[in-house]
Amino acid sequence: MILARVCDAATVDDCGRSVSSHGDVSQGGPLAKCRAAGHHGGMGVGARRVLWRAGRALAIAVGVRPVVRPDPALETLARICDDLHRLDLEIARLMVSDRRTPALYHRLRAASLAYDATLRDACGALGVELVSAPPFDGAVRIEVEAGLAAAGLSW
Repeated sequence: MILARVCDAATVDDCGRSVSSHGDVSQGGPLAKCRAAGHHGGMGVGARRVLWRAGRALAIAVGVRPVVRPDPALETLARICDDLHRLDLEIARLMVSDRRTPALYHRLRAASLAYDATLRDACGALGVELVSAPPFDGAVRIEVEAGLAAAGLSW
């Protein structure tokens, strides 16, 4: 059995208890027993809240401003636009590449499928209705791109 000395108050001189009175690691953890005995965290929830507010007010007073987190939906839409742009460039690069490029057909097919899946994600994020499920043929892809452009998405 391994005994763990967890808190400074766990000596006979400080609180009149021995280390073994706090329990050992194998029996649910000594830290929980120390907290239950009142040795740790002597500050209540209300006092912590007051200190938090005071610290925040002090930070604002000295010029530190809280970080405004961007809307996750906008981050997702920005990521989708970046992916569409990257995949569009990849498809264009593969279309003009040398026909002797290894696995050209498979690379074009993979890039096209990824582009179609990203178009589907963009339609879902903007609420644009899809005419069919991916993979898209040329005409359907143009319709989907036009619908996204009409919704205000540009890539």
